Amino acid sequence: MQRPCQRSHLALTPTPCGRLTHVCHATATETPAEAISNLSTSKALAAIIQYAIDFAKASETYEVNSWMLLMGILKFEQCTAAKTLQRMGIDDLYGAWHEVLWAMQAVDALETRPFVPEIGFADRAYHVLIGASRFAEWGGRTKVQSEDLLMALAAGAVLEGLFPDIKPTFSRVRQAVEQQAGGVYVLPDDDANTKRGGDDDFL
Repeated sequence: MQRPCQRSHLALTPTPCGRLTHVCHATATETPAEAISNLSTSKALAAIIQYAIDFAKASETYEVNSWMLLMGILKFEQCTAAKTLQRMGIDDLYGAWHEVLWAMQAVDALETRPFVPEIGFADRAYHVLIGASRFAEWGGRTKVQSEDLLMALAAGAVLEGLFPDIKPTFSRVRQAVEQQAGGVYVLPDDDANTKRGGDDDFL
């Protein structure tokens, strides 16, 4: 089973208004991506991200990975992303939350680390958030929603290894999101991407 993260130098904190700000861990080779500093989120997505941050603190990993973001979706059952997963066949969101927890334990993704004052985002989680902002744009929105995060998780192949029974390929997740939310994503080179089913190129 693939680990959900690699370490990143970026730490993020959602503000009360739902806007993410960045804090850079000083390095000689990396600076924080400017795009994330102005990421505007819905209340639901801000709550999901805050849940992932709180989970990283409580588990003493001090780093959010992509699976923790998924756990945030599963925790907030009324968000569009959670309802989309239910539409796809995950009836027991609480049970699915425990499946993700077990998967993280199985690959030692919850290994405790020395205390740090700021919570970092692993590389894949960071790219998933950036991808979510792109999906929001392609969906015609100014604020990033929970379903945009779900689309980014699907594009990054985060869902397929966890829930193989519902076959959460990018194309199937996209179809379910569009049906649940009532909108349409207009993706770059849509015809070509429809044929190949979507992948990490969107992140």
